[in-house]
Amino acid sequence: MKAAPIALGLIGMLAFADTVLVSPSDRDRVIKLNDGRQVRLSAGSELVYTDDGKLITRRLNPNAAAPTQARQQPSLRTSQPPVITSAAESTGERWRYFAGAEGAIASVSRSYSDSYSVDNSAFREAVEGDRDSTSSTEFAFGVVAGIKDAQEENLYQFAVYFGDVTELVASAQIGLTSLTFADRFVPFVKAQLGYSFDKESALGYGIGAGVTYPFSPNVDLYGGLDFYLRSWNDVSGSGYNGGSQIGTYKTSQDDTEIRLFVGARYLF
Repeated sequence: MKAAPIALGLIGMLAFADTVLVSPSDRDRVIKLNDGRQVRLSAGSELVYTDDGKLITRRLNPNAAAPTQARQQPSLRTSQPPVITSAAESTGERWRYFAGAEGAIASVSRSYSDSYSVDNSAFREAVEGDRDSTSSTEFAFGVVAGIKDAQEENLYQFAVYFGDVTELVASAQIGLTSLTFADRFVPFVKAQLGYSFDKESALGYGIGAGVTYPFSPNVDLYGGLDFYLRSWNDVSGSGYNGGSQIGTYKTSQDDTEIRLFVGARYLF
């Protein structure tokens, strides 16, 4: 005899204590009937009666609408604190503009070289001076701005630093996201190209490395270490005696810096 199954709805639930239909997305359940029997109802199945009054289970039609449930079982999930891994995941935006501030302390070594020549009818001499060097500790404050790839943690930055010298620096930074540690700290490496101006001008270049910490979806904190070289334009001139030029001179200067920096960026 062909079974004509009748799906258990809200009315049918009155006959079976704690009886629910199990949708395909739910978990297996063991249902206790009023007569004391227990029936395992697998995910994606239902309890139905046949024409002769037998209780059977059968698979739900995956194309059918989800059955009405008599009770909604609470979902038990372990509570975990939110973790911000990147600004891109938090906002959905990949490229974001930013502005911020940076401070640095540097150990600076400066080397000098002087040379001069004397040329007149009585005496000719050319002397290449010895290179002298000095060391000092210097501080600088910078204002930074640029654009950041918040998904890959790469950025392109332009900065103006104020200290013993004023310097414009453009830098490109690569985030090493595969080396992220403690869920939030992202290492990075960077390359820099700068232009300094004081009484004279200089070109600089350097490399650096550090770590970025996403304090919030809109604020990054970071710090690291730079190795930076700066070469000043030569200073030259002439010497005169009684209105007549008797020689020339030239002074060269190069700087080597190892600097520790920390900063903060606000992402728009």
